[in-house]
Amino acid sequence: MKFLPFLLICVGICIYISFTTPQATTLSVPQDVFDLEYGDPIEYYQIAAKIKQKTARQLAKQYHLSFSGFGGQGMVVTRTMDLAFDTSTSYTIDEARRLLINSAEIFIQNVNGNHAIRPYLVEYPFPISRIGITVYCNNKKQEKKIDLLSYFKIQEGVLSYIPETPHGVFLEYSPLEKIKESYAVALAIMEKEGAFEPHPLAEPSKQKVTKKTLRERRAEIKHKTETSQYTAEKYVSRPDAEMNAVLDTYGEEVAEKHDLLFHRFGNFLESCDPGENDVVYGLTFQSDRKMTLEEGRAFASQLFQDFLQKMRTDSILGKYHEELIDDYKKRTYPPFIAPEPDIRQMCWKLAFWDENVNRPQQPYLAEIQFKDCAFHYYVADPETQALKLLYKESYDDAMKFLKAKQK
Repeated sequence: MKFLPFLLICVGICIYISFTTPQATTLSVPQDVFDLEYGDPIEYYQIAAKIKQKTARQLAKQYHLSFSGFGGQGMVVTRTMDLAFDTSTSYTIDEARRLLINSAEIFIQNVNGNHAIRPYLVEYPFPISRIGITVYCNNKKQEKKIDLLSYFKIQEGVLSYIPETPHGVFLEYSPLEKIKESYAVALAIMEKEGAFEPHPLAEPSKQKVTKKTLRERRAEIKHKTETSQYTAEKYVSRPDAEMNAVLDTYGEEVAEKHDLLFHRFGNFLESCDPGENDVVYGLTFQSDRKMTLEEGRAFASQLFQDFLQKMRTDSILGKYHEELIDDYKKRTYPPFIAPEPDIRQMCWKLAFWDENVNRPQQPYLAEIQFKDCAFHYYVADPETQALKLLYKESYDDAMKFLKAKQK
């Protein structure tokens, strides 16, 4: 039995488009990404693609590169973004470093400067470690040289310089070795040389953001969903489609009842998060209201309890869970197994973004997450808007708090 959504979460889908003419540096993109006023849960991956295309245009023009492809991981949330280029120019390590560092800064500015994508990033601000740039060198006209780079890249915050293998020498016997350095080390070298010049972009505050109520956005998204084949095309197995339909409908009902925006069903956690491999069921919501810690504790614990109740009482979800467990039992090293949906298999998120897609400042919450059997309450850093853990509460303690509030 195939459980497609969970496999796709772990797999980055990468699309490569090859060009062989000089026109490769001019990409055909009908609408500039910064003309997009708002994204929605169905089209957020398109916003990410346009950010990558915009960046590719800039870098191709600035460094005389030919765009060859883009990719990344974008299931449930945008986790990584990648670009690839070809060049007929030979580069030294110093030259490659300058290109990678300045290009990475431009790329990350394009991502973080776009308001529409913010609620759909795995973390905001989006860090350098989540973008990748690779440049492949065409050294056919310079085969006699032995100090050429085959390609160079920045990936996961590390710069790599891969040398060209000399003609007639197998790679495993080549005396040339891959050279690596961290982004911090490379940036320090650049700053010392005075070569760090990423050409800062316009301030994000100058961008136009459409101010729509969550009710208006829910209506737009519902219309787009009903008039597209999005759900039908996304799942190839019937159990996946049925389970997704139930939870999508449930998410929309919760959003309508509590004036939220439902993003989608799925696991938004990172591979480094405790218990991530055990998580099967997750919901993500967005709100534009302001909520204190005490208000957030009561609200989140009640909605998560409702979610757990739905998982344990819906017949379609129950059947799906049974078949999932049967599949797990066949594995040598299965994830956590439970006869019915368990909190160890669940995650839940409510992110707060104002009408300008900025996070509320203290004393208000910026985000609530349920993961690893506990509620995590975050506030926004006053300067960067990065999340900072304010309070953590176990599931059992949260239920005691909720019971006391209901008396």
